[in-house]
Amino acid sequence: MDERQEEKPNEGPVSKSINTFNNLGSAFRTARDAQSLIKGTRAAAASIRVAAAAASTPVGWIVIVVVAVVILLVFIIAFSQGTDEKDFAFIPPPTTPVASPPPTSSSPTPGEQLPNSETCDGIYTSDLKKLPETLRRNFGDPSCTMRKNPTILTNTLRQHDPKNASKWIIIASCESDYSPNAYNPRSTSGTAWGLFQMGRGLNGIYDHGDVEWNLQTTNAINYNNTLINSNIGFEYWACAFTYGFAVQ
Repeated sequence: MDERQEEKPNEGPVSKSINTFNNLGSAFRTARDAQSLIKGTRAAAASIRVAAAAASTPVGWIVIVVVAVVILLVFIIAFSQGTDEKDFAFIPPPTTPVASPPPTSSSPTPGEQLPNSETCDGIYTSDLKKLPETLRRNFGDPSCTMRKNPTILTNTLRQHDPKNASKWIIIASCESDYSPNAYNPRSTSGTAWGLFQMGRGLNGIYDHGDVEWNLQTTNAINYNNTLINSNIGFEYWACAFTYGFAVQ
């Protein structure tokens, strides 16, 4: 429907003024929010055209002045009441999650079994006896996962480092005889733990053998990747020199 008001033939200045204010009331109501402001402005413009038609009399000029003032008030009210504060609310940009460092023996991952006294049918008894009395716990295979599944280490190595999986099998055999609870109190770096005889954080977050076997494995691979990036891959392990994986 056309929003312009149709002028009646016999309508005098006073009637035109009344219609003008009615139109302004409609403009005021439709200009309550930012989206309706355009509609309200069009209605107000129609009112001005009606008032202009009555400008031949003093009443008409008065109407024009009043219309101009009311339109100005409509704009002020529309912008002060018709816009929600939330439209201008500051939304902070998304942040990039910071990766957490790999867990150590003091901070197990969710679902990781804490060290316990389990010997897994006596297979780890001799290894646990070598540990200091205060640390005499099955830290490497507390759920006996490796004991129950002899191929799980090979499968894990092939999954995480297929290129070097065969080298890791040889290193684990040489360093610990495949025992995730192996312990050496006289290592060149202090003490050595687990399948790959690593430390307790002396050389960084990946230098941890005092954790469950799966973390021992990924720690060794991740640590070796930092060595590969420095062109000294496998130089952490003496057995790597023995078998020619690292060049002295």
